[in-house]
Amino acid sequence: MKAGFAGANLRGVSFAGSDLEQTNFYQANLRQSLLRGSSLFRANLRQSNLEGAQLAGSNLQCASLGGAHGDGVGLDGALLDGTVLPNQARVIPVTIGRRKDVALRCST
Repeated sequence: MKAGFAGANLRGVSFAGSDLEQTNFYQANLRQSLLRGSSLFRANLRQSNLEGAQLAGSNLQCASLGGAHGDGVGLDGALLDGTVLPNQARVIPVTIGRRKDVALRCST
């Protein structure tokens, strides 16, 4: 992992445009956080609180969002190929296109 924020309270923090590749946000509170245009490639967002988080234009390829929760997550224009999504479809209401080239990068 590049950085560790597991269990951290990051409510309202701005990481807009940041390089957060492989960062560990496991069970972090990212409520109302600004992550627009950030690179979250292979980031661990499992079981995090994403209520009202803004992820528009972010690279979430190969990221893990299993168990993440929260309403009002902004994902317009986010790259989601290979992303592991939560089981709750209402949390992240988008359709994901799968591409083999991204899937291969996610598995290495």
